[in-house]
Amino acid sequence: MFEALATQRLYRQVAERIVREIRTGRLAVGDRLPAERDLAQQFRVSRPTVREAIIALEIAGYVEVRVGLGVFVVTRAPTNALFVSVAGPGPFELIEARQIVEGEIAALAANAITDDALAELERCIDLMIEENRNDYASFEGDRRFHLLIAEQSRNSAFVDIVRYFWDQRANAPMWSRLHEHVSPADVRPMAVDEHRQIVRALTRRSPAAARRAMQRHISRVAVTLLDRWNALPDGERALSPSPQDAVVERLPSVAAAR
Repeated sequence: MFEALATQRLYRQVAERIVREIRTGRLAVGDRLPAERDLAQQFRVSRPTVREAIIALEIAGYVEVRVGLGVFVVTRAPTNALFVSVAGPGPFELIEARQIVEGEIAALAANAITDDALAELERCIDLMIEENRNDYASFEGDRRFHLLIAEQSRNSAFVDIVRYFWDQRANAPMWSRLHEHVSPADVRPMAVDEHRQIVRALTRRSPAAARRAMQRHISRVAVTLLDRWNALPDGERALSPSPQDAVVERLPSVAAAR
């Protein structure tokens, strides 16, 4: 039904192709979209790209994700124009960017971090624990933690980049819709120990250890989100990420450890 894609921002192109099929009637209202793995094979893209496309279509109003049943076309003419409120990279793209960029930021920070900053990172972890106990909607401790490490790199451009990551997470419709489907309780409990490992590496002033700890943390978030999202469209609760998933295959140590 669909042709392969080979350029950037693939999730938007996938969504546009599916919209074309809906508007022409080849996919009618009430039809179930092909399974995620089938769409990935037909478009020759990763399954995270398909997930991002589905989120975009859901935001625009074309489809509805029914847990355990699949993704269904609900209208040919939604009130929301496609991508009017969906801008920027998809959430899995952002996670991969964070894994690469923040790993290097942590390595730089290890050479320059102060004792006062290390103490502040511990306070950020305390805030994370409090937020996990009382309010899963708040990410302030986590946000402060990552921004403080960026500040310790002594490069304001990195601070701006990390702030952009968090602004996208807080405000982008793609992120909001993803977290409607994935409970924070599935993602956050392990983060406290992972942040402590990052602090230990920074305390040792070891760039290599700081890089590994940061990448391991963000990689684990990616794999957890992929696992939880995998179960939603097709109701395949035990499905593991496909080796074709771009995010997972670039994180081999995490994928292998599962």
